[in-house]
Amino acid sequence: MRRLRESRRPVRSMTVTSQLMGLSPDALRKYERGEVEPKMTALKLIAAYYNISLDELCKGGMNKP
Repeated sequence: MRRLRESRRPVRSMTVTSQLMGLSPDALRKYERGEVEPKMTALKLIAAYYNISLDELCKGGMNKP
């Protein structure tokens, strides 16, 4: 997820991105680090923010460093 966030221009901070998604910065940080798996509600918010399908989000290798 971090690569996805950083691939967008302009690059936004984790705090700004999480606020725009409707997630807490702590939650997004844990998702990016692979410490916690996002629940379906969070996955939908993330996919909507990046304007991609859930399939694209999951196939994009969210859990890869």
